[in-house]
Amino acid sequence: MSDDLPHTTNRDAADEDLMFRYRDGDEGAFVEIVRRYKSKIVSTAYRVLGDLDKAEDVAQETFIRVHRNAARYRSIAKFSTWIYTIALNVARNELRNTKRKRLVSLDAFGADADAEPSTYEIPDESAPPDQEAENKQLRGIFEAAIRRLPARYREVFVLRDVDDLSYEEIAEILRVPKGTVKSRINRARQRFRELVEPILGETRGP
Repeated sequence: MSDDLPHTTNRDAADEDLMFRYRDGDEGAFVEIVRRYKSKIVSTAYRVLGDLDKAEDVAQETFIRVHRNAARYRSIAKFSTWIYTIALNVARNELRNTKRKRLVSLDAFGADADAEPSTYEIPDESAPPDQEAENKQLRGIFEAAIRRLPARYREVFVLRDVDDLSYEEIAEILRVPKGTVKSRINRARQRFRELVEPILGETRGP
């Protein structure tokens, strides 16, 4: 199959093509996969675990498993779905082993999964300097609220509202029906809103 791949550079190749190239001995293809996904995996694991060092360990173990399974890789699903499945499983193992249970955009937090976005919006990191202190405070509030979500709600919340994966991808990663994904997202958003709204009211004042 790999003999028929288009002659593109690794930077231009699709994720799935990179895996086939790496399987066939192209070390640079694996380097490109790490470049594309390391920060995403660390970010996702951090929001699940609440510990940056452990999140980086999860990313490292994820890529080790990608390496080990390269020979058996088949493009039966999107590569992103496959690697997120591995990363989430590693993060879950970390939670069990330790007995612990992007700046987040609030476009639809508290809204039904199929509803139009609410009016919540958090400035990004390119905001003017005079807003940096407020933005840092808000990021801290949101990150703390994510960590307080129950594990099964935290997972779908991060995958959907932080990583922007589709309901179908999340259902495949978690191996649950799409309806279950939507239900958990709705509950996660509701709980998140319950956690942050009182704090936002206090910080913004009358």
